[in-house]
Amino acid sequence: MKRSGSRRAATLRIRTGSLAVAGVLALVVASCTPPPTTFDLGPLTVPLPPISASIADPVEYEIAVPGIPSVQLTPYIPPIQLTPYIPPVELTPYIPPVELTPYIPPVCIPFVGCSPAVPATYSPAVPATYSPEVPATYSPEVPATYSPEIPGGTCSAMYAPPSFSITDMTATLPEVTVDAAASTVVIPNVTIDVPAADVIIGSGSVGCSVLGLPAVNLSTGDVKLTFPAQSVVQQATLNLATGVLTLSNPSFTVTGVGLSFLGLNAAFDLPDLTIPLPTITVPLT
Repeated sequence: MKRSGSRRAATLRIRTGSLAVAGVLALVVASCTPPPTTFDLGPLTVPLPPISASIADPVEYEIAVPGIPSVQLTPYIPPIQLTPYIPPVELTPYIPPVELTPYIPPVCIPFVGCSPAVPATYSPAVPATYSPEVPATYSPEVPATYSPEIPGGTCSAMYAPPSFSITDMTATLPEVTVDAAASTVVIPNVTIDVPAADVIIGSGSVGCSVLGLPAVNLSTGDVKLTFPAQSVVQQATLNLATGVLTLSNPSFTVTGVGLSFLGLNAAFDLPDLTIPLPTITVPLT
């Protein structure tokens, strides 16, 4: 009994020693594994604060006015046969002459003389008779008609954009690998989403000249600016110590600028307009 107990105690001491050695080795291995030096950030979308923008100088444009080609109004109508051609019809047949009396040659008697020759006689020839020829009749030919061709020209437009503010903008940051030892990280391809919105500003002026015609100056009605629903791409800087995201010198493009003419059912689309914005800072913490 004593010898069996001593064996169990020896086995327990061996197992305990093995566990201790395994724990020490695990601690040594863990202490030898270096901590990670990079980590992944994003993708994420953050709201941006309201921003204001203004353009001090009036905006001027040259607008090409396309010409309007002539349009066929009524089709060409060819003549139509109203009554058919009626050829002449033989009413009575041709009656040739008929010999009534035969020809009698002269008779000569010696020492007396000759009797005169008697010519044959004929009935008169009767020509055939025909009904009159009736020509066909046709409706008059109607030529096609066209609207007049309107030549193109140019227009110059001017208006002064107002100051305005934009809300509900967001910035989407793509996934980037960040150096844990760095103080700041540059994040490329940051997408700024500008919600679509319309701003109505005051009237402007438009002058047009079309192929030598007198120049026409028109007052415009409201000028509508349409903010883009599409995005603009910027570069951002993230401060890892403060958690502040900075968008330096961002800008966006106003698209679909339209001029609505006063009293006319007409409008022109003008070229896009890029508007710079102030620096935007967003705390991410």
